[in-house]
Amino acid sequence: MFYAFGDIRIKSELPLDETAGLVARALEIPRFVKDISTPEDEGEDFVSRCFGLKFVFFALPESVAAASGCQFGLSIDTTADFDYDGSEKEIDAVGYVLFLLGREPRLSAVKGGGGGGGG
Repeated sequence: MFYAFGDIRIKSELPLDETAGLVARALEIPRFVKDISTPEDEGEDFVSRCFGLKFVFFALPESVAAASGCQFGLSIDTTADFDYDGSEKEIDAVGYVLFLLGREPRLSAVKGGGGGGGG
């Protein structure tokens, strides 16, 4: 069994909806849709699911954005429901996702560390 994960921060001069579209196209995943399961007081998350992975795109909190120079975050997580027994192989998807996002010249992305959203 495999467990994939990753957190990325994204810099873009475009608004959230246009940036989300660029990210989805760069990753070749279905477009992001608003996650209605996220409480409104926790901000807006936008979700895309593909191949057992959940991609969550969100605006970073102002304090994190100011400190990092990035406006948006992307979290990746495995959605498969299985019993974790310690034998799972972890796959850090960050390097590959950064490579894919790097092909889009209107985006700049770096490895992130959470920082809001992704709920």
